[in-house]
Amino acid sequence: MKVVFYEDVEGTALVGDVKDVKNGFARNFLLPRGLAGAATRDNLQHATALAQKEAVRQARLDAEAQAALHLREFALGDADLVTAAVAGDAGARAARGVAGRHPGRGGAPARTSVCGGLLK
Repeated sequence: MKVVFYEDVEGTALVGDVKDVKNGFARNFLLPRGLAGAATRDNLQHATALAQKEAVRQARLDAEAQAALHLREFALGDADLVTAAVAGDAGARAARGVAGRHPGRGGAPARTSVCGGLLK
């Protein structure tokens, strides 16, 4: 069945496309959901109008995105961005999986069990 698409259908068609699809796909999915219609003259005109509206909307969004990008570039200028983070020694050891020092044994390494608790 030849249909004209009123909306984008991912992996199938874009607004305004005219495609020949399987009858079951058209009857059971596209037509009941209003995603497409039979390829008649009226439906083609309707789909063309929708495609033009979508093109205008997309052009407006593109222009807004470009303006925002230029504004951000202007605001930052040639500024260098520096990020800093503070990390302690214990955090680095925990990330490597190294056990910490046992507080009661003069700095000797702690022994840990399989579940991570301290053994005596």
